[in-house]
Amino acid sequence: MTVYALVEFLHVLAAMGIFAAAALEWSTLGRLRRAESIEQARAAAAGTRASRAIGGLSMGVVFIAGMYLSGTAWGIRTPWVAVALASFILLGAIGGVVTGRRMTILGKQLAASHDALSAELRARLRDPFLIASFRIRIALLAGIVFQMVAKPQWTIALTSSGASIALGILASIPAWRAASTAVAAPGVLERPPPQTQPYTSTAARTGRHTS
Repeated sequence: MTVYALVEFLHVLAAMGIFAAAALEWSTLGRLRRAESIEQARAAAAGTRASRAIGGLSMGVVFIAGMYLSGTAWGIRTPWVAVALASFILLGAIGGVVTGRRMTILGKQLAASHDALSAELRARLRDPFLIASFRIRIALLAGIVFQMVAKPQWTIALTSSGASIALGILASIPAWRAASTAVAAPGVLERPPPQTQPYTSTAARTGRHTS
């Protein structure tokens, strides 16, 4: 086995690790959104540590192996290589800045809380930014796979990359709508109860009429 073949094997294996981490993250986000107690939220949040560890290691291997493969066989200025690399860097930045920071804050708040889930914690568990970040990154991953398989020139490479980002943003719209509905719902529940007339017995009403 040549060095190139070994690095290519590690590249593909690490790419599988990225998708495995994404599946674990999606499962964790679903459990967080369904959590009804501190214990359930903490158990769900524990899954983020595994997904971040697997995803971080896999992305590091993919990046190093990808740079070696592209530098050996294609060259960094090859259109599909350059676009795939830019998409990969953007993917990592979104995951770290958007998801990473929010999950870190959520983990600290869950560790410090000992009561029932507060309104702030419930909002963080259902943070639409987490869903948006995930769906945009999945769309970017799909775009990167397309670049690697099709190996297009600049026009198609840039167009497909832009389309993948747009698709991820569009796929995030339902999460924003659900968050808006959740914010508006408490206002409905807080309406004052309807005024009821005090109960008056039949005998009292009869006596009032006869008098």
